[in-house]
Amino acid sequence: MPYSSVACLCLDSMLGVSGTWRQRRRKTPSRANTILQVQLRRSMGGARDMIVVGWKGGSPNNVTGGGYGMRIKRRDRDHHFRKGWSSVAIDLDSGGVVDIGLSKSFWGECIELRSASVGKWMLDHGLAPWPKGRPPRFILEPIGNRRFRLSRLSPFPQ
Repeated sequence: MPYSSVACLCLDSMLGVSGTWRQRRRKTPSRANTILQVQLRRSMGGARDMIVVGWKGGSPNNVTGGGYGMRIKRRDRDHHFRKGWSSVAIDLDSGGVVDIGLSKSFWGECIELRSASVGKWMLDHGLAPWPKGRPPRFILEPIGNRRFRLSRLSPFPQ
């Protein structure tokens, strides 16, 4: 059995996923991939990375990237972001740096980092638009004061 199959079976049993291997494989690959990716990065001495998901407003612009961004979990926001910050710098894995303002609503119910530049980056990498209910997942890694690195979750090695 290939390494990836063994790892997924072990993770499935830890996560309490039931069903045949074929059914589990269809239901949980992204969850298993996400957990393994973060565990591998942490074991290599990385900071506490965040898993963030793609976000889109009501009518995003698929040319300019406006209306796209990334949604952050509340506990990650509270741990990695400071209310005194007016913006954060995001290093994209393509080499660019984007400055994203933090709105007052970021500290309420709208926990998204919205940016046309990030949206354009998603479009350029074929990550947007995405099928309904299946947004792309990313790693957002703290690398300094008000600075983060955004990278795509790589597919699990076959």
